[in-house]
Amino acid sequence: MGTDEEKRNVIPFDPFSYTEHFYPVDEVLSCLQKAVRRGQADAAAFWAGELHVSRLGATAMHRMQIMAVEDVGIAAPESVEVVATVRNQYLKAVVTSKTADDEQAADDDACRICMACAVFLAKKPKTRTSCVLTSWMQATFHCLYDRFCDNKDAGYRQRAEVNNGKNMKDGKPQAQQLISEDAEVMNRMTVNANVDEQVENEKNGRATRV
Repeated sequence: MGTDEEKRNVIPFDPFSYTEHFYPVDEVLSCLQKAVRRGQADAAAFWAGELHVSRLGATAMHRMQIMAVEDVGIAAPESVEVVATVRNQYLKAVVTSKTADDEQAADDDACRICMACAVFLAKKPKTRTSCVLTSWMQATFHCLYDRFCDNKDAGYRQRAEVNNGKNMKDGKPQAQQLISEDAEVMNRMTVNANVDEQVENEKNGRATRV
């Protein structure tokens, strides 16, 4: 039956090998990516077809899925899902072509899928924003982390000054004074609640007597 790689008509990727028509594989992959980036649909279709006939179609589809994220990105975010679906359809078509009655026609269908995917990406708007998102996330994280550490250190210093008696106000540590103020507010709220309860009880008592 053969391995999964043989079923998918894939050969191990060797950057120093050559395609069916004696193009260096690494240069063909580079040409495919440059054609997609520059919107050159004809060139993208040609290089995708060259990789397919060289049994490197799966490698081409994998590379185009990366392009959908890195080169197209948020300019056309639906491209990621479309290319992932097309890639799965391509791999199924390659496997089917090995057992089809008309093997050449089935292989031609797989080739057209690969080339159409390249044209699809080449005609999409491009942005490299996705490539800097990781750097932006890391920079934002470090900035927030440094700010958190600074605030934490400031809190430690303030507590240390209170404990050492340096942060004084009106002869009392400021932290203790704040606690006293909070306690006074709570006492006032309790007194008001008791007064409201007494007034309500008096009203109910009058209503009962009447």
